[in-house]
Amino acid sequence: MSLSHDSSRPRPCGYRFGGVHVDALRRSVFVDGEEVACRPLVFQLLLLLCEAGGAVVERTEILERLWPESAVPSDESLTQIAHRLRGTLGAGGGALRTVRGVGFRLDAAVEPVFAEPVPVAPETRPASPPRTPPVTTVEIVALAPEAPQPARPPAPHRRRVLAAALAVLVLAVAAVLFWTVWRPAQILDSGYALRRSDLGTNRDDTADLIRRAIVIRGEGDRMRGRTLLETAYRTDRTTPIPAALLALSEYGSQAENWAAEAERRLPPNASAYQRLLVHYAGLSRVSENPESVATLSALLEIRPDAWALRLARAHYHLARRERAAALADLQRISIHSLSQRGLALVLADRASLGDTAGADRDFGSGRLGSEEALASFVRGRIRRSQRRPAEARKAFELAVEEATKRNEPDLATDAELLAGITAYESGDPAAAALWLDKFAAEPGTSNRTEATEALGLGAYLAQHRGDLAGRDRRLAEARSLMATEDPRSLEPRIGLELLALRLGETPIPDLRQFASQIASQPELLGVRSLLLARLAFQEKNAGEAARLLHQARLEGIDQTYFADEAAVLASDLGEPPVTLWVDPPYPYLLRLAAVWEMEGRRKRG
Repeated sequence: MSLSHDSSRPRPCGYRFGGVHVDALRRSVFVDGEEVACRPLVFQLLLLLCEAGGAVVERTEILERLWPESAVPSDESLTQIAHRLRGTLGAGGGALRTVRGVGFRLDAAVEPVFAEPVPVAPETRPASPPRTPPVTTVEIVALAPEAPQPARPPAPHRRRVLAAALAVLVLAVAAVLFWTVWRPAQILDSGYALRRSDLGTNRDDTADLIRRAIVIRGEGDRMRGRTLLETAYRTDRTTPIPAALLALSEYGSQAENWAAEAERRLPPNASAYQRLLVHYAGLSRVSENPESVATLSALLEIRPDAWALRLARAHYHLARRERAAALADLQRISIHSLSQRGLALVLADRASLGDTAGADRDFGSGRLGSEEALASFVRGRIRRSQRRPAEARKAFELAVEEATKRNEPDLATDAELLAGITAYESGDPAAAALWLDKFAAEPGTSNRTEATEALGLGAYLAQHRGDLAGRDRRLAEARSLMATEDPRSLEPRIGLELLALRLGETPIPDLRQFASQIASQPELLGVRSLLLARLAFQEKNAGEAARLLHQARLEGIDQTYFADEAAVLASDLGEPPVTLWVDPPYPYLLRLAAVWEMEGRRKRG
């Protein structure tokens, strides 16, 4: 449906239904006479539904009105906005109805509110006062001698005095503008569009520590950047921003602890941006949490140029396999606003999501300059996306060499992992195993999930060269690492157990109990059925395995990152092998073992 306003009627200034009053002019919402907080997108949805007067508003119309100039978000984003609207309306939230497959409507009598015209009294003239005859008077003034005028200074001197006064005035105005406008608006970080005023502190040393920490982390020294942020956190207890930035760069329980500390330091009068950034810091470790993308979208409404936030939203879409939405977000990032490391990340991901030509073109612009390690890393990602693994491997190995020379440990370890992947893809599994083992053993590998997955891939390679002891050693080491991860993050362990079953390792005793834990998360039902199907196949019960695989497909396994493992099991059960490909090489590395297995079967016929 299309909503329009009849120009012959006055436009309502608000709406009422139930105990809810919507003030369209002040963009405020009152429930039972009390004003309630309402986020901008939530208010837009409410106003749109009020304008419809109880009619159904289709999802497409809502998406166009709420996100007119951005990539069309997922349906989950709109569902979250509707959920927030129900919470905002309190007791009136029951009026918001979902019309399945169509849109939303208000199940209430919506009454438009019009501004009352101000009555104007008839014009009246005040009565004229009675006229009195004029009185003529004569004043006699004695003329005194004229006082002598002081001598005027010469013109050049007057100009010098005026110029000096004007200079003082300009300096005063500049000082006022610096302290009230320019200084608070100073950008400390373009990735988060973080301004000095966002810190909530006037301390120069805190702002300088945060600025330097961000620059140093952008240059690839994450450890030194972390130390500077921790120093800012310890020396200035008035701002939550250092703790929030630490939460956004750490993993597991460390990230949760920093997020909790940022929340504790959040002042009651925090700005909307500061409050949202701290809230997002507490959500960002759960990549598929719908509230994460809603919070990111709200932050981008306030700071649309924050490229790190837009990149994070692209990665959220990618975690949900929404590749088109992820690419759309990446393509909206101006490469001229990026740091060199940010440019590397954006170009590499654009190539992985299909924009290899555009990424190659922007890579050739020379903006990476003399950063040979970073340039080699991006070149490797682009060449891999172009299915040129030998060239990609050479580029990643050069990136490791250059990053090691320049003491950039984070970049060196990332390049080691990809050197191992492309070594296998270019036909050198022995070199691949060496690179993967090196990556897993690096002390700089901060993401232990990736280290676990590298060990799993190493176990797969050991199995195929007949090294069963090496296989079991790597799987045991991977499980010990996984014990330190967040127990609520089930996907890495699921992937490892699926791989271990497929490689023939003896199943762990509590595998079925572990499968029952998965059942508590509805989005993982298909994964649970796949795990039980693989277990049934290993126990020589092909019929039960086929039934559970069919159930997993009905439960949506093909819309998850475990679809590749499902394809391998289907091949085990007699279906022809299919072509699989993993790009980008994250967020779930163990998929590569399924891809490599399927490629080997296809080559063997």
